[in-house]
Amino acid sequence: MVCVAGRRVPAAKVAPPALPTGFVPRDHLSALVEAAATVAPVTTLRGHAGAGKTLLLADWARTSPVATAWVSLDPTDDRPGRLPAAVAHAVAACVPDLAGALVDSSPDDPDPLNTGRLLSVLDTLPEEVRLVLDDVQELTDPAVLDELGTMIRYRPGRLRLVLSGRTLPPVSLARLRLEGGVVDLPGERLHFSVPEAGSLLSRGGARMSSSQVERAHVLTGGWAAGLGLVAAAARRSVEVTGLLAAFPRGERATAAYLRDEVLGGLPDDDRTFLQDLSVATSVAPSLAAELSGRDDALPTLERLERETSLVTVDPRDGHHAMPRLLRAWLHGELDRRPAHRARLHARAGEWSAANDLPVEALEHARAADDDALLARLVRGWAVPLVLTGDREPLRRAWAALTPAAVDADPGLRLVLPALDGGVGEADAVALRGSPTEDAAELRALRAVADLAAATSEPADPSGGRTPGDERARRARAAAKGALAEALDGANRLFVLRDGRGAVATLEVASARAAELGHHRLAQQCAALLATAAVLDGDASGMVRHGRRAMAATAAATAALAASDPCGRDGSVWSVSALSSLAYGSLLRGRPDEARHHAADLLARAGHGLHPAETLLMHVVHGAADVDEGRFALGLEEMQGARTAFADRELAAPQAAMAAILEHETAVVLERPAHARAVRRWLAARLGPTAEVALMAAREVVAERGTVSSERGLRPVLDGAVPTLLPEAAVEALLLAAGEAELAQDRARARRLLIDALDGAAPLELVRPFTHASGTVRELLAHQVGSFGAADGFARRALAAGVRGRSAGASALSDRESTILRLLPSLSTTTEIAEDLRVSPNTIKTQVGAIYSKLGVNDRRAAVVAAYDAGLLAEIEVPGRTDLLRSG
Repeated sequence: MVCVAGRRVPAAKVAPPALPTGFVPRDHLSALVEAAATVAPVTTLRGHAGAGKTLLLADWARTSPVATAWVSLDPTDDRPGRLPAAVAHAVAACVPDLAGALVDSSPDDPDPLNTGRLLSVLDTLPEEVRLVLDDVQELTDPAVLDELGTMIRYRPGRLRLVLSGRTLPPVSLARLRLEGGVVDLPGERLHFSVPEAGSLLSRGGARMSSSQVERAHVLTGGWAAGLGLVAAAARRSVEVTGLLAAFPRGERATAAYLRDEVLGGLPDDDRTFLQDLSVATSVAPSLAAELSGRDDALPTLERLERETSLVTVDPRDGHHAMPRLLRAWLHGELDRRPAHRARLHARAGEWSAANDLPVEALEHARAADDDALLARLVRGWAVPLVLTGDREPLRRAWAALTPAAVDADPGLRLVLPALDGGVGEADAVALRGSPTEDAAELRALRAVADLAAATSEPADPSGGRTPGDERARRARAAAKGALAEALDGANRLFVLRDGRGAVATLEVASARAAELGHHRLAQQCAALLATAAVLDGDASGMVRHGRRAMAATAAATAALAASDPCGRDGSVWSVSALSSLAYGSLLRGRPDEARHHAADLLARAGHGLHPAETLLMHVVHGAADVDEGRFALGLEEMQGARTAFADRELAAPQAAMAAILEHETAVVLERPAHARAVRRWLAARLGPTAEVALMAAREVVAERGTVSSERGLRPVLDGAVPTLLPEAAVEALLLAAGEAELAQDRARARRLLIDALDGAAPLELVRPFTHASGTVRELLAHQVGSFGAADGFARRALAAGVRGRSAGASALSDRESTILRLLPSLSTTTEIAEDLRVSPNTIKTQVGAIYSKLGVNDRRAAVVAAYDAGLLAEIEVPGRTDLLRSG
């Protein structure tokens, strides 16, 4: 013990601690400290307990070419006057020439050393000196912090400070940082690498294989103290692998170190807070609040990060984490409270699922031992995880489900076949009629599983790859490239909900598959493109891609005997293709084609067709009957299908499609109670949507003949409610156009009609125009020829009328039918008489009869009514100028 300026200072306190026998030199870190101390007046090193700060600096101090003074701080230094005394002795030990000015053997010196006197002496340093203040977190007294702040602020020019501790003292370094005078060494650099961990374990007496060293590194995260604890436990264990599998459970020495040294001094509330957070490896502030139930979760995390270094924050996402070994021990301590631990994992699972972290959600649900939660998450995340390749977490979760959970939700039976490489028709038959099925979800799972199954390259019986020359090998590689594109497209379609990106990617995959003669992949891509078209309401795309898928299906079936690599059963894809064809044909105003494709699919109803698919095809079939004039028959089929489907799960767009078609027919047949029942059925499922608002507007028009200046349609037109079906948006515009025309606001009516055409033409949505009111169709007839690029579509929409609208149409005579076919032209009555070689008066008489039978008063209205009645199939009259062009 030496007396320094009236204070007694232990010699061990002002010397670098001795390095232990098993110390592992880390020259690259010593060089980092040397570089920092060379360029900056102040260097900081911050890390939690046992991170290796002290030993690193002690090794550096002994090897540095510059004299280095050392002070090991402890709680006794947190009193005024102690810090200057300790610094004085440390510097005196390095610079003997100043010892006389700093060291006094008399404890009764009338002028004791203070910070000011210390700094004045240090201003006379003959050469540069580095001063390490270790464990600076011990300084908390304001007077002591003021001494340290003064020492930093008025530091002598030849003195460099190195501050090391679990946290840094609250002294201002901001101005010095702005001047480039501070270098902060990141504490994570102290983590041991795998080779360094191996050296430390070996020197600590632990005999481990390379795999065991890697496991120990994972357990500890490279934490120096943690590795030391593992080494000590390994020395006492006869079976290292088993020790590592359970570590740190059952290790009393490790538990004592973590409890007393690492967590020592923390309030009980903070310990409980950290223990609750230990169920997650990385914790967002909102998850911390969910787990702990504390409103101050974020401030608590920030305080612990600042005051203890036991919590670190990732600047990339703001998530917080604890040292791995500490987290593992805290989580193990939750075993004493199993019910609480299960609740924590369930909360973490729900939070992870809500924040699009499916892997984490599944793992937490497994740990919670919550069958209901696990089943829901497996079902909901199966498609995304199969697509993104995260199949092992999904497989583990599925394996953790009890047989009772699977029996309660038969849709879960699709998950294991999906993981093992495809879903067969036996699974579909077994699942048929399940009341818990979701059509879109299960169909997507089956489709994605089937597509993913094609990633497996066939092998020869000997276990090698399929024999073939270099050309065949390149072909297989090209096919895998096309398959990767297809999987990416499916991922965009089903997971990312990126319709445009999915279409672009799938078009590339489809073209490559066709070029390679890869029939089944071409079929799959086309079916996925058809599905994308359905989601976008693109009738043209539904039909185009549906036809391509069916053509590829035929080619794949023909190639089956030739061992086509994609030659397995493709019925799932055929269903997608046919359903898209049926719905697309209906929307394009081709009811005969729609009815044909729907009937084709319905013929499969006894062979695994999904119940939701059955409902939708009955709706399309019934709507096709309506469009061909069989209103009552079509309505009966649609109502029967919806009633039979009852309350099963149905995707929102599918429910909207089924309801809007049935509702429209009920309104036309003047069945208000039926129409209201359908609207309420949809509203109960979906809440406020454009489709529900459109139905209400239809009912008002049917009852009063108007919707009161479009007030009922305003939320739809303004986008205040979500629109699920593009055809609903088009019909709302047409209904509003009719209202504007009745209000004699021709300019607004025309604008709305143009908006409807602009929305419908690219998608070929003809059907809304065939079901538009007579007012709108007459307006369309008057305006056709002035719509620019949409004019061709307008003519098609006008020509595709619904049959049976005009009751007197069937009473036309042959001569009247002949004259009717000439009315769309601009020929005069006299010119028509000359063509038919009859008198003009005869023509006038017969035209009057036509008007009477069609219930119209002029030539234009007769043309529109004739299209509605299906009496005119084409607008163009060869050799004549079209009447509708003159609008």
